[in-house]
Amino acid sequence: MAAGTCFAKSLPQNEARKPPATSHLGIVLHGAGDSLRRLMRFPPAVLFAVLALVCATGAHAQFVVPTGYTYNAGPSSYYPDDTGMDLSNGTTGIPFSNPFNAEQLAAWTGWDNSNPSINFQFATPQVFSRVEIGTTRWDAAGVGPLSSAAVEGFNFVSGVALANGDRDWVVLDGAFATTTVGGVPTLMISMVRTAQWTMLDEVRFTAIPEPAQTAAVLGALMLGVALIVRRR
Repeated sequence: MAAGTCFAKSLPQNEARKPPATSHLGIVLHGAGDSLRRLMRFPPAVLFAVLALVCATGAHAQFVVPTGYTYNAGPSSYYPDDTGMDLSNGTTGIPFSNPFNAEQLAAWTGWDNSNPSINFQFATPQVFSRVEIGTTRWDAAGVGPLSSAAVEGFNFVSGVALANGDRDWVVLDGAFATTTVGGVPTLMISMVRTAQWTMLDEVRFTAIPEPAQTAAVLGALMLGVALIVRRR
């Protein structure tokens, strides 16, 4: 399977990002130089084990599943969203081939001569570092890849074409904050097609860890270091 299709961000002109405010991370690291120097005295195997534990904890906590979504431009009745959550149920589709079979069609939601536009809703406000859209391409059936996408007004242009007969993730990297719509944190994703049919199987979101979460992980690490140092 080909590598993930990536879109390169194109920000609106004259748009500037504010520098991030000082986070709890700086507070945790302040005055920890002595502990870190002691930490470096331990065998590499111990350090790698601790680092792996911290990374695994952070990665597990970052994925966020929508509570629901609504369509601005809905799918075709031939390839409907049967459960109303087909795009967020963790199921990826099988690439199309000839002839079709029921297993291939089950996971795909399809748009016929229209551009998908979806409002994803979440339980709490979020800032996402990555949005991934699962799609496929099959030229013989008029199923094409995305030509572009927009996440809450940030535009992306296609970087790598999806190979014919393949299924892959379109990866959008940035800092995408939900907006409140009717009291519900929402993230809108709009896509532009290249062919008659656009097929999606899953959309997933990776959240930027909150400062408090990062501080808690680093705090636990520093506590472990302190206990080891005392025993030595």
